[in-house]
Amino acid sequence: MYASSGAHLLTATLSEPGDLLLGDDRRTVHSVTPVHPVDPRLPAHRDVLVIAYTAPQR
Repeated sequence: MYASSGAHLLTATLSEPGDLLLGDDRRTVHSVTPVHPVDPRLPAHRDVLVIAYTAPQR
């Protein structure tokens, strides 16, 4: 995760069921690594649930 200025803020690996990372998309830039299968003969996948809350405009 990076600040909008480009400064590195955080690197995290979410590897356990229920792991959670909260971030403010207005203030940060994020990326993800490529998905690589444990067994190259099988497809790989990444389960992600994204919930976005947006403050109402006043």
